[in-house]
Amino acid sequence: MCFEQSDGDLRRAIRVAADAEDPRRIVVVSDFVDATDWEAAIESVRAGGTEVVVRRVGGGGEDNVGIVDLSVTTTEATAAITNGGETEQTRTVSLGETTETVTLAPGDVTRVTLAVPPGGGELRLSPRDSFPTDDVAYVAVPSDRTIDTLLVTNDRHPFLLAALDVMDDVRLDVAEPPITDATGYDVVVFSNVDPDRVLEGTVDGVRSEVENGAGVVVQAQSDLDAVGYGEMALITADGVGNQTDVRAVGSHPVVADIGFVPAETYLSGELRRGEALAVADDDSPMVAVDDVGDGRAVYYGYMGTESAFGYDYQYPVFWRQTLTYAAGRTPVDELNHRTGAAIAFDEPRTVETPDDTVETARLRPTQTGMYTTRTARYGVTLLSPTESAVVSEPVAVETGTTSSGAGSTPQSLAPALSLAALLLGLLELGYLKRRGEL
Repeated sequence: MCFEQSDGDLRRAIRVAADAEDPRRIVVVSDFVDATDWEAAIESVRAGGTEVVVRRVGGGGEDNVGIVDLSVTTTEATAAITNGGETEQTRTVSLGETTETVTLAPGDVTRVTLAVPPGGGELRLSPRDSFPTDDVAYVAVPSDRTIDTLLVTNDRHPFLLAALDVMDDVRLDVAEPPITDATGYDVVVFSNVDPDRVLEGTVDGVRSEVENGAGVVVQAQSDLDAVGYGEMALITADGVGNQTDVRAVGSHPVVADIGFVPAETYLSGELRRGEALAVADDDSPMVAVDDVGDGRAVYYGYMGTESAFGYDYQYPVFWRQTLTYAAGRTPVDELNHRTGAAIAFDEPRTVETPDDTVETARLRPTQTGMYTTRTARYGVTLLSPTESAVVSEPVAVETGTTSSGAGSTPQSLAPALSLAALLLGLLELGYLKRRGEL
């Protein structure tokens, strides 16, 4: 028997039991702290003629404090902690070397933010209590969380500089061509480059780095072809267009939840290679991505140093997502999951789970803990307010097949109903015989 550390679905469990081959009797043993409509499922099964015995176990607990929500960045983890018990509780919250103490009245919820150590770790509540599963959250971040970034530009874009510099996990250098070496970085961003000043060897060096696993971002400019980016530009330009709406057309981490604003100017043209994620009114690419060798290239189509998008609150979010993709990093929110949530891979991978090693392209973890592949580590935590609410109400006694406590013995109505049917039959036979019809 395998016990899952995930949200219960009592209604589904009852239906699965009912669908078993010729079930005569179903016994439901639970604390009945469940958000599903399990009562209706029981009545439906009983209506089909199957006996259902309900037995409540555990009257709940008085001391449970649990982690019911978790948000993680590369540098911080914020846990929502609730007191699901019946008495005031004090807990020490720790992650790595950082700790904080909280006191919660019954029903209270508080949030605690702690620094994430390199590689992540276990966010713990102590002392542990009667439900230890929700006393631990497993926090996963990239092992190398710093993205070394070089901005190559002859006309500094203040909003772009601010967006890149504000990121805690980005180490930013800025270089103005001509420069002889732009190698050794996770991502190189080319923005507003003077074609007469950029050296061919600089572009060739970056191209070689990208083919070996680095990332490059190329921003649109009127003389883009003259710079000599080659296939790293992803677009073949026909000219400069004016005033266009920009709409997302692809589902991709770079444009996830981004609402683009109109562009004053843009490069009209066609995609040379890769996938367009956002386009102008004439379908010219505004954001595009592609793999280049073992690395990644991004085309960014807003032109100029003062584009309207630079004023948008989503502008820094877009650049964070762009650098994360270009550097080949898995977004942090894809590394942290609740139990039961699917983790999908682009191909079958070997995964070390808390209990075993499996090979799969889609994992639905039901055990809390760390799950490790060759390229990433995933944290899986319960995060269920329902499961953490351990104080359960007694189950109402509706029929003889229902028990309101763990110590009572459920009584089936089947024998009584059979006896009543037999007596009714005998009475009917006697009546018919007396009338002479038998």
